[in-house]
Amino acid sequence: VKISSYADAIMSDFEPALITVIAAEFVGATHSSCYFHFTQTVYRAIQRVGLSTSYNNDNDIKHSCRKLMALALLPGPIIKDTYDELLAAMSIEIKK
Repeated sequence: VKISSYADAIMSDFEPALITVIAAEFVGATHSSCYFHFTQTVYRAIQRVGLSTSYNNDNDIKHSCRKLMALALLPGPIIKDTYDELLAAMSIEIKK
């Protein structure tokens, strides 16, 4: 079976390794990731750095983490500045 390496748009789960392969194999294609899977990836990062208990018990931490998840919903040109603003406003516990 021959698979065409041409596509205008591709949607996949939010997997960094897959994103790299898609960019290399489908040059010029627009790649979109699923928002649900993106938020799951952020939550796995929260677990990995040991913030699960704080996320579940501290509304300020949960709210800050959810703001990070919502960055993907903003227009591209303002994401970095908004991220920097969120990071500056976060508690020290999250920044660790």
